[in-house]
Amino acid sequence: MGSNKMHIEQLNYRRGQFELDIDRQVIALPGQCTAVIGENGAGKSTLFRILAGAIKAQGSFNTGDKKPKVLFHDAFAQLNKRLRVADHVNLTASLHQTPQLRVDEVVADFNLSELWSRFPPALSAGQLTRVRLAKTLLAEPDVVLLDEPTTGLQYSAAEQVVRCISLLLSQGKSVVVSTHHLIELSSLKPYLVGLKAGKVVLSEPWSERYENYAAICELMRTLSAVPVEKTMKVVP
Repeated sequence: MGSNKMHIEQLNYRRGQFELDIDRQVIALPGQCTAVIGENGAGKSTLFRILAGAIKAQGSFNTGDKKPKVLFHDAFAQLNKRLRVADHVNLTASLHQTPQLRVDEVVADFNLSELWSRFPPALSAGQLTRVRLAKTLLAEPDVVLLDEPTTGLQYSAAEQVVRCISLLLSQGKSVVVSTHHLIELSSLKPYLVGLKAGKVVLSEPWSERYENYAAICELMRTLSAVPVEKTMKVVP
């Protein structure tokens, strides 16, 4: 098991006219949710692909004594429709050599026993989310990256995503979420990292003022209006 800590000391990535440039930024801490917010094109997905190791960038990370196992969770990954939920769980557990006791815990935590013999086409969006997140957890990651996991989901399904994230946090995992719908994460009280044009312009802990929907809307409007050269607040 690795560390759940991930701080960016310095990171730079350039592609065409776009540049992602981040210095001294908290990204992940044990049992903490970090919400990465910003408009389309701000660099959220690029940052996630760098953190997952899918693309290379110049820079350095502080990850504590051990390198964390970072897993990018594809919230919309297609599940083989010819395999039952039981098959998906058992194959994933076999691939990652997950102990049976741990498999049983994950099945119970995500209430998969009621779906055990069903095939993906027979599952609702919320149920599919539970199966996908359970498969992610069976890989025993230290840091889970969720890129816009509630996009396109109805309210009930989005609620299930939040409950699953809360479960991951309760188990000491670090969860980093990119989102346009910050209100859905309010119960998790995430650390906020705002990106604009590839730079961090907001970095602060959750505040009670964001329990109000109007305040979150104002935050998002303010974030889009902040000049790239100015950082609203940085907490090392």
